[in-house]
Amino acid sequence: MRSAEEKFYRARITHRDEFSPGLWKIRLDPGGPYDFAAGQFATLGVQTPQKLVERAYSIVSSPYEPGLELFIELVPGGELTPLLHALPSGAEISLRKIAKGRFTLDPEKRPQKPSAPEHGHRRRSIHFLPSYALQRFHRESFSRRHSSLPDQCR
Repeated sequence: MRSAEEKFYRARITHRDEFSPGLWKIRLDPGGPYDFAAGQFATLGVQTPQKLVERAYSIVSSPYEPGLELFIELVPGGELTPLLHALPSGAEISLRKIAKGRFTLDPEKRPQKPSAPEHGHRRRSIHFLPSYALQRFHRESFSRRHSSLPDQCR
């Protein structure tokens, strides 16, 4: 069994922005090297007297930026978000050293131009993307390339 030092970093909240009473953004110094792909999540934790409470949060920063940025929504009565909400800049939390998740963009899999109708239908690619910005870019790009398709095919 691996020790806590092998599995966790002591991340530090370096910046905090409140957008509304229950929605905020934090920037973390992970406390060590932290590799991830856009669309993966980080597992954060706060130690209580009883146990370490952990939850997964989508990383909204780019893998090329220093640190990690996460948007968090307060869940009233939740086990972790009220604890995170109470933490100021400078506070330390646990961060699992390995990002998880496969909700990522594969740059090799781009939508293909629809082939000629085969058996009365057209092929098209559908991709799930990790952020609104990527979704918007994909939708606009696809629409420009396939403007001749009927709306229901786009």
